[in-house]
Amino acid sequence: MKYNELVTIKKGYNDVFDLASEQAGYWKNFVTNKKFEDNLIKILKVFKSPVDTEHKSIWVQGTYGTGKSHSTSVIKHLLSDPLDEVNDFINNLMSSQLRSELLAFRKVRRIFPVVIKGNHNISEASDMNSVIQTEVKRAFKIAGFDLSVKSDFDTMISTLSDSNFDTFVSNLIKHDLSEYVSSKEELFDALNNEDIGILKIINKNLKKYNLHAASNNIVAWLSEVRNFLRKENIAQDLVIFWDEFTSLLSISERKSIYSLTQDIAEISTTHDSGVYMFLITHISYESTDVYKDMSSNEKEHIRDRFIVLPYEIHYDTTYTILYSALERTNPNELEKLVDERIKRNLEVEECLEDVIADTVDKNDSKNKLYGLYPFHPYTAYISTFLARIIGSSERSVFNFLNDDNVGFIAFSKNETKNIPFLTIDVLWDFFFDKFKENPKYTEIVEIYRKNMDSVKQKGTEYFSLFKSISESFISSSETLFPNVRSVAK
Repeated sequence: MKYNELVTIKKGYNDVFDLASEQAGYWKNFVTNKKFEDNLIKILKVFKSPVDTEHKSIWVQGTYGTGKSHSTSVIKHLLSDPLDEVNDFINNLMSSQLRSELLAFRKVRRIFPVVIKGNHNISEASDMNSVIQTEVKRAFKIAGFDLSVKSDFDTMISTLSDSNFDTFVSNLIKHDLSEYVSSKEELFDALNNEDIGILKIINKNLKKYNLHAASNNIVAWLSEVRNFLRKENIAQDLVIFWDEFTSLLSISERKSIYSLTQDIAEISTTHDSGVYMFLITHISYESTDVYKDMSSNEKEHIRDRFIVLPYEIHYDTTYTILYSALERTNPNELEKLVDERIKRNLEVEECLEDVIADTVDKNDSKNKLYGLYPFHPYTAYISTFLARIIGSSERSVFNFLNDDNVGFIAFSKNETKNIPFLTIDVLWDFFFDKFKENPKYTEIVEIYRKNMDSVKQKGTEYFSLFKSISESFISSSETLFPNVRSVAK
């Protein structure tokens, strides 16, 4: 019997969560945890604190695979969806304090979310201005509201409608926009559809002839949008969720991008401001190129305008997410194997006790680890460290589940009688390319490469152990740091 006859990946399981293109209702699959709930309490304080200095925009930081985007989606839904649609999730939160504060907040207040992801081909601050306006208007349209606040696109249409610009428009279409539009009507259609590329070409040509169209001050524009939200009783706060914002912090015009971000975040620092940035990055702001170029005064401004919330995956969360991703198609047979290979195997049971030592709910973690079979307890444990140190969108523990080459799906094709566990060496094979790319692990990788052929000649068990030891050095876990005891297990 093969493992894939006993356990498979659940239908609909996503190893990468897309905040900008969510699967309906999938956010509720999120597994709450202490770090998430602590962060949410701090975020609520940002919105409702009577102290002005505690009103800030939000910056969530964490490596790929830690669940930043999924957890941010949960926050978005809890703060914006109708209360009756999120009550069930709120009632299942661990913290009674959070449940109480969240319900009290939602009874009198809600946010209007705008989701942006990635760099949108932004090369300068004016592009960012246009993207924000475009995505805000799109969010209103999707929500069924007609936003009356005019954008730069509306202003440009008004400007070019003036007969004084007829010659300019004619030449523009003939020489610079011929591959995009063939008439003034098509040009206006493109602007009505908020084509940022065309808006950029028009502005470039206006500057060439010392002409200009009025451009919105984004801070003032967002404040107008907030006023519209409140006047129409739609929401009290506008929150711009920007996932994968990291990509904007390394472009050549990063300083102007950062300056504009700071200007928007500045709105948040006033009482009852109602406009917030919510940035999600896979590195800390201290690690960005733009931060390194800043003066000490500019760095202080970041701390004044943003509450920075690190998001790391914890053991409990890893076990629960992995557990939730597996479909146990033959639970009776699985239970027999768990009983034989873990519960009645003293050495493996001791391994399990080792890895639940630091978990919040030891009994729950123990049951989850039983349910993760064929994962060896040490394999599940080391997964948490990999989620923290790899930091790759292409390689995470959760990508591993869906991988048919060297990941879980590939492993599940093995006969249960031949291989008793999914062991650490399988993770080494999956993540090896990422280890090679990281200068921190050069020495370990080179030792592995230098000795792999000679170890392989000694047999499969020796080679698997060699990979596992190499993996343990990279993860640097005290529980699994190579020593006589851990290697023996």
